[in-house]
Amino acid sequence: MNDQQHYDILLKRGTVIDPAHGLHQVMDVALKDGKVAAFSPDPISAGAEHSLEVAGKLVVPGLIDLHTHAYKDVSVFGVEMDELCPRTGVTTAIDTGSAGHLSYRGLERYVIEPSQTRILAYVNLSGVGLPSLRGELINPDYIDPAECDRCVL
Repeated sequence: MNDQQHYDILLKRGTVIDPAHGLHQVMDVALKDGKVAAFSPDPISAGAEHSLEVAGKLVVPGLIDLHTHAYKDVSVFGVEMDELCPRTGVTTAIDTGSAGHLSYRGLERYVIEPSQTRILAYVNLSGVGLPSLRGELINPDYIDPAECDRCVL
């Protein structure tokens, strides 16, 4: 067996920006099993299943989108997170109130649980969530803080 390290993906000569590690420089980055296995300002010569020249591109840790609407086909603003997020470098998306206490379990079951993208969600104060452009709080009768509280506990 070959003793040389073998990676799944090798990103070559991209500008790595990782504030947590104080990095902002051109580097090679090797990935194995979906995780960073090696990085170096010098070329990584190990074999890789896929090698991509990314000079002039940014290589960053997974990004967090702090304001999304993930409840596609229920909220007028909803988008398919697993289509959007991988293209934009987002690994975690936060749904900001697409569902209220009346529809939150559906958001969990049909969107959050099957999603490849990590989705966190706020519960809208309005029980109906954000279904239309008219606004979720247009009718104050939809506001039920006690039910909202029970939903998140």
